[in-house]
Amino acid sequence: VLDRDGGYMRTIKPYPASTPLERTEPVGHVMIDGKRQPLVFNGQGHTFHPYTAGLVGQTMAWHPDGYLIAASAVGSMCNHGPPRFLIAFDARGGAPKGVGFTGPHIRKAIGFRGGVGEASSRGMDRLAVSLDGKWIYLVLNLERNKGFQKNERRHGVYRVKWSDKGLGELWLGKNKAGSGDDEFDDPEGLAIDAKGNLYVCDRNNDRVKVYSPEGKLLGKISAPQPEQIAVHPRTGEVYLLCRSKERGYDVFKDAKIAITSRLIKFAAWGRGRPKELARMEFLNKKRIIKRMALDYSGDRPKLWATFYIGWGKRSGLVPITEAKGGFKLGSPVGKGPGLHYPSFLAADPERNRAIVFEHLGGQSRRRHKSIDLKTGEITAPGVRGSDLAIDRHGNVYMCDTYGKKTMSRYGPDFKPLPFSATGTNKLKYDYRAYGVGMGLRGHVIAPNGDIYIRRSPNHSKISTVDVFGPDGKMKQANLVRGAGSGDSGKARR
Repeated sequence: VLDRDGGYMRTIKPYPASTPLERTEPVGHVMIDGKRQPLVFNGQGHTFHPYTAGLVGQTMAWHPDGYLIAASAVGSMCNHGPPRFLIAFDARGGAPKGVGFTGPHIRKAIGFRGGVGEASSRGMDRLAVSLDGKWIYLVLNLERNKGFQKNERRHGVYRVKWSDKGLGELWLGKNKAGSGDDEFDDPEGLAIDAKGNLYVCDRNNDRVKVYSPEGKLLGKISAPQPEQIAVHPRTGEVYLLCRSKERGYDVFKDAKIAITSRLIKFAAWGRGRPKELARMEFLNKKRIIKRMALDYSGDRPKLWATFYIGWGKRSGLVPITEAKGGFKLGSPVGKGPGLHYPSFLAADPERNRAIVFEHLGGQSRRRHKSIDLKTGEITAPGVRGSDLAIDRHGNVYMCDTYGKKTMSRYGPDFKPLPFSATGTNKLKYDYRAYGVGMGLRGHVIAPNGDIYIRRSPNHSKISTVDVFGPDGKMKQANLVRGAGSGDSGKARR
């Protein structure tokens, strides 16, 4: 959660450790020895927060009672084909009191898909909520991936209550695409105005359709490939993000596409044909606007946007204001030297530091970073790996990069620290990594220096735990055998 200037305020997913039990109980929490533990990460799905491993970009909805509604994750390389639900987040973390965490079931589980599963799915799910909070409107738009069944994409809008068990039939539109008044071709963004009217982006028909709360078609707004929409609740002015469905690196390769995306503002609908008030177009080879949200809390509205600017590059969160019949881009926030996608973490209290692995950002940027907990200074030691652990002397044990089948040990200064039994700083063992940014599936260093390694030699079925001494010699093989691929534990004194 950020403030109106883009400054960090708090994190609500995973929920803070101080979140009351009544809000964590519906989501789930980890109890050890009768005490709730503030655990937020595991190596299997990256998060202990259920139904959110592999959460894709989407338009969430703000319920009038003050909480967020989203569509749950489609799954990822590590968490294949889960069932999907509508899920709710309290604005302070956990589930809203009296609401619960999961709502209607929106897709059955489809199971293991192979490879990265549904991680490469295109499209975004879209949600909106009626003014009285009774109805949730949903467009399911994820496709072009082996995780999705033939003809699964339906060209319409669902309307459900939070208490419903499932989606039922389409409320607006049909299963197949069309251009008639009762049809859509690639329905996208949703928005509600101050009268409760529903706006639906009908991208391939180059229009936005406006419906009454009862579902009666009231009119249309012409616009090129409208994808995302926001309606100012006080002025009724309409903001559109328009672009094709292709991903950035597809568009950048197409010399025939001169303009990749647009921002367009229209006057309020309902007084004749809405007048276009502002426009900004983005040329190919430069940037593509990807996400848009409207902040109407101040005297002047402000848009927040993210851009695709190239593979592995971060655009930051960009404020956009209006100026002289157009839009003006501000300076991005969240693009500094801080952490962007922290993953594996190990604490070194004796040296008042933490070592963090950043999971994404381009293959060449998968590096560990050292954080000074007094000054906040972040440095990059120059070593690569994934899973990591620290012993009581500050030595760092790091699973090596994808396909290496080794673990490396470094001293507190990140210089290689050899094992006496091997003559190098590496231990060899048989395991299968679960991905480029993931290693042996977890290891921990006991107080006496013994190394407990959890590995999965056959990918997703069983795991074993082996124990090595501080010298690098095997002490016990198969201390634990047959653990599930997502199981975890901790070493105790």
